[in-house]
Amino acid sequence: MFEFEIHAFESASRRVFLILAAYLTIVLSGVEAQTTKFQPIAAVPTSAEILDAGEAAMGTEGARASIRSISAIAACHGPKGDYETRIISDRNGNLSFQQFLSDHKDIEGILDSRGWQLDERGRSESIDAIEVSVLRGHEFPMMALDLRRRFHDFKSIGRAQFEGQATTQIAMTDDLGHPASAYFSLISHLPVGIITTNSRTEKPVTIRFDAWRLVCGVNLVSHATILYGGETWVFDFKTLKLNAADNNAFQIPEAASGSGSLPSRDGLAQVNRCKCILTDQDRTAIRSTIEKYRTSWLAGDAEGVMGTFAEDAVLMPPQGIAPAVGREAIRKYWWPAGGPTTTITKLNITYEDIGGECSTAYARGRDEVGWIIEENGTRKSHGNSGTYLNVMRRLPDGSWRISHHMWDVDPSKNQ
Repeated sequence: MFEFEIHAFESASRRVFLILAAYLTIVLSGVEAQTTKFQPIAAVPTSAEILDAGEAAMGTEGARASIRSISAIAACHGPKGDYETRIISDRNGNLSFQQFLSDHKDIEGILDSRGWQLDERGRSESIDAIEVSVLRGHEFPMMALDLRRRFHDFKSIGRAQFEGQATTQIAMTDDLGHPASAYFSLISHLPVGIITTNSRTEKPVTIRFDAWRLVCGVNLVSHATILYGGETWVFDFKTLKLNAADNNAFQIPEAASGSGSLPSRDGLAQVNRCKCILTDQDRTAIRSTIEKYRTSWLAGDAEGVMGTFAEDAVLMPPQGIAPAVGREAIRKYWWPAGGPTTTITKLNITYEDIGGECSTAYARGRDEVGWIIEENGTRKSHGNSGTYLNVMRRLPDGSWRISHHMWDVDPSKNQ
C-alpha cells in the first residue's frame, strides 16, 4: 500500500510536470513568434543606391562629369612575361588600345562604335562585336567609372564574398547579353571587382580592382588583376591623365605607309587638363578634421589626434626642429616614451583662408594653446600663440586628412 502510494504520487507529479512543460512550450513559442514578427530586418539596398554610393566614393558629381577622357599607361605582367599597355578611352565609347609585347605589338581601337585593328601588314581591318567586347574588357579605369554605361539590367543581390572580401553584389548584363556581376566594398563603397564573361569562350573572367589613385578629385583604378582560365594578368597603371586626348587619338590608320593617323606612343605625355575645384562640402570636411584635431587634444585622446593625419604625414615644428615624417615619428615627437605627463588645457584655432583644389588643399590661420606639464611631483603651466599652416589631402571616402602641419610661435606671448 505504501509502495503503491509512492508510485501514484510520482505518476501524478510526472503528469503535472508534463502539462507545465507543454504550457511553457506554447507560451515561449508565442513569444518567439512575436519577437520574430517585430524583429527589424536590414533592408537590402537597391542597385541604384549601391551604384550611387560607388560613384560618390569615386568623386563628386561635378568632378566625375568633367572627365571627357582617360589616358593610361600600364606596366603589365602575364603568362608570357612583361609588357606595356596604353589605353585612351573617352565618354563617347571611343578607344585607342596599344600593347607592346616582346615579340609583337597589338594596335586596335574603337571609333563611333566601329572596332578595328592593324593586321600583320600594318593595314586596318574591322573586328566584330565579340572582339570589340574583348577590347572593352581592358578599359579598367573607365569601366569602373562608367558602370551604368557599360552594363545594364542591374539587380541588387545583397551581401556576397568576392576574392575573400565581404561585399555587396549587383547582377547585370553586358552589351552582348552575357551575365556579369559587380562587387562593392562595404566600407569604402568603391567597386572592388567585376566577374564578367569572355565573349570569345563564354567563360567567366574575374577582374579585381586592387588599388585606386586620386586624380583631379576622382578616384581611378590604378591596379587591376585579371583571373581567367587558371592564369593571371596584372595591370599596374603608372600614368593616369584626364582630358589629355583629342579626336585624333582615336582615328583609324589608313595604310601601312604611315599616311594614317596612328596614335603616337608620345601622345599620352600631354599636359593633364585637370579642372577640379574645392567645393563648400570639401571646406566643411576640412574644418571638421581640424575640429576633431582640436577636441581630441583637449580630451587627451592621442588616437583621435593621430587619426586626423595621413599615414605619411609630415610634422614641421618651429625654430628649426627636424621634421617628423610619418605617423609613428609624429607620435614619438608628441608622446615620447618616458616623457612627462602633458595635458592640453586650451586650444583655440581660427581660419584665415581655406583653398586649393579637390584633392589637395590648405588651411591657414592662428592658434592659441595652453598646457600643463607634470614632472617629479610638480605642475608647470605653459602657453603660446602664433600662426599655423595645414596641407590637407582628400581620401577616397571624401574625408580629409592632414598631410603636412607646421606652426610658429609669437615670441612676445610664448611662456
